[in-house]
Parts: sequence; C-alpha cells; structure tokens
Amino acid sequence: MREKQENTRIRATQEAIKQAYLRSLQSSDKINVAELCRRARVNRGTFYNHFADIADVQETLENELFESVASELKKSSAFSYEFFLNVLRVIKENTVLVKAVLDNIQNSVFFRNVVSYFRHMYVGDFERVSPALPREEAESLFTYILSGSIGLISDWLRTQQAEPEEKIAEKISRLNGAVLAFVRQTPSGTDDRKNSF
Repeated sequence: MREKQENTRIRATQEAIKQAYLRSLQSSDKINVAELCRRARVNRGTFYNHFADIADVQETLENELFESVASELKKSSAFSYEFFLNVLRVIKENTVLVKAVLDNIQNSVFFRNVVSYFRHMYVGDFERVSPALPREEAESLFTYILSGSIGLISDWLRTQQAEPEEKIAEKISRLNGAVLAFVRQTPSGTDDRKNSF
C-alpha cells in the first residue's frame, strides 16, 4: 500500500513539473529551473530527483507525445483519413508542446522519433506499392510526404486551428493519396515522371 502511495506521489510531482513547464512555454520568459520550481510548487532538490534539467522535461514530454501518436497508428492504417484525424486530435490536445517542437524541429526528440518510426514503415509501403521504385526514391518520397504533412499541420496551428481537424485530415490524406497514386501509375525510370507536372 505504501509503495502505491509513493508511486502516486512521484507521478503527481512529475506531472506538476511537466504542467508548469507547459505553462512556461506559453510565456515569452526564458524558462529556468528556479522559475519552473516556483510554478510547480516544488523545491530544486525535488526537481532534480525527477529530471536532470529543463531539456529533460521537454524530452520527457516529447516522448510521451510520440507514444500518443504511435498508439494512433495501431488504431488505423498509415495514410488513412482516420490516422491523420486521430493524430490531429492528439496535436490539438498538446498544442503548446507541438508548437515548441515545431519551433525547434531539428533538435526535437519527438521529430527524430517520428522520422525513425515512420520511415521504415512508409518506405516499405512505397516499395511494396511500386516494386520498381528505387530505395533512394522511396526515401525521397517519404521525406516529401512527411515535410508536406508537417507543413500543413504547422499552418493549421499557426492559424490557431481555424479549420476543423476533420478538414485538415481529409486534405493531408487526399494529397498524400495523390502522391501515392502517381507513384503507383508511373513506372520508375520513365520519362513520364519527369514531365508529369
């Protein structure tokens, strides 16, 4: 019983620190440990019992966000409207964190996890759909689709989700589907591909 109470207390403390960090992201102030502790109502020693530094808090939150996105894939197939809709709902619930990730995407643990997780799956799908597609081109196609999807999501967040997530999910899945349909129709290495657009 005592161990269960201890685990509950640990989770509550970690959650308080993470929530204080998310609130701090919304202000223009530079985040430091002292201010984060004040907002979370914990002392510095408690903070350091749970996290190595501020970057560790961000990384923990990004890993949790990634797990939420990855779990959505298990509910629906990649590239489907349902997948993008579920991912957009996760993003909407975590808007503050996702904006922070997008502001520093090159250093983001979340972004590296997404690329790593989806690259293998998507590139394999591309090769299965179009066996003549060279691996290098399949990799480029993955980068193209990922960048376009992230761009549309960034625009949606920048406009403070002016359009409903259903419309954005439909747009992303439709555009990605058009790219994949083009890949299916055009054998690799033909001149048709060079002149299609």
